[in-house]
Amino acid sequence: MAKKLEKLLYDVKYTAGSYADSGLSMYLSVLEKGYGIKDAIFNINPKDTDKKSWDEVKEYTPGYKLREKLRDSLDTEPGIKYLQSNLVATIPFFFSGLPAAELAQAGLDKYFPDANPIVGYVTNSIATLGSQMITGYTVFMANEVRNNREKYIDENGNLSKRKILQGLGKTVKAFLSFDATYSVVKIAGQSLFLHQGRDPWEASAMIDGIAFPAWWTLTIPLGLHNGVIETRQTKEWETDKETSSIIHPIQTQ
Repeated sequence: MAKKLEKLLYDVKYTAGSYADSGLSMYLSVLEKGYGIKDAIFNINPKDTDKKSWDEVKEYTPGYKLREKLRDSLDTEPGIKYLQSNLVATIPFFFSGLPAAELAQAGLDKYFPDANPIVGYVTNSIATLGSQMITGYTVFMANEVRNNREKYIDENGNLSKRKILQGLGKTVKAFLSFDATYSVVKIAGQSLFLHQGRDPWEASAMIDGIAFPAWWTLTIPLGLHNGVIETRQTKEWETDKETSSIIHPIQTQ
């Protein structure tokens, strides 16, 4: 019980820390670009040796030390990379559902004009969901491998198909509990909105708009507990778990 409470508190702290790191990183990125523009406009003498680089300036920038403290205490950088992959995947996930719903409806109207309306609504919803899942998982894994290349290379420094497939397995396991619930809500909710006369693209967008806040609340804990986000703390827990699994059988003999 104490261990579960410890992990729950860590989930809350790490989620808050990762989002704070994300906000600070965006803030610092804007400042860096602004510093570069200022330097390009006002730097009359490019050979000025007293000119400070951004790496020197950022040390005194509000927010930089706080971000570094977060990364030092909570190891939030893996969480940031995970959020980036999620964000990049969420955008095409959402927008792929809009034409998929319209195309599915067009196909049903053309080839099955006399089909039972309820069956048609459910079929449309399933087709939309399938298109979104394929798009979302594909884009997420592409970005996950790009952002964490060191996790997916073999001893020769090449990308390992085996490690990528293992990563995909962890991702599916991590997202499964949410995706199972989301799938039921998506099919039922989109079918209901279609029954009410909503346009297919609108029905898809409305359900996703309801689901996304829940996803962004739960996604980091899901990633932490299934090995998609690897931090110092989760690695320590994994080591303790492996040690316990070795010691326990010996003690029972």
